[in-house]
Amino acid sequence: MTAYRYSCNITCDEAGFHLVKFPDLPGAATDAKSREEALDEAEDCLAEAVAGYLVRRERVPEATANEGDAFISLDPLLAAKAALNNAMLDAGISRTELAARMGVDEKMIRRLLDPKHQSHIRAVLRAAALLGLKAEVRFRRAA
Repeated sequence: MTAYRYSCNITCDEAGFHLVKFPDLPGAATDAKSREEALDEAEDCLAEAVAGYLVRRERVPEATANEGDAFISLDPLLAAKAALNNAMLDAGISRTELAARMGVDEKMIRRLLDPKHQSHIRAVLRAAALLGLKAEVRFRRAA
């Protein structure tokens, strides 16, 4: 099971800024004056880092770190797009081939994988199901 919940490490520099880095996403980092602001910025940083992988058509790294100062979850729609992207890469299936399997135009698959497009999550999950993926949604109380 792949969970798109990434650990992050927070350090404070000599100027008092809180730097957030994601061990599983090299190069993904942000900072802010307070810890709370840094964690808010980290959500956007995580989304932009994952979006970069999707745009470049690269495999989105899975979250492997079990320890960290905090954990940031990816937006559910973006997580579904990341899972679809990885499943396509793992199966060696092109956008054109997936479109043919779904009986849709290839443009629809491009939109399903576009991190900026507000796709219907059901469409992303339907495409992922064709590649053997099943989504699971869990909720837990906020800290």
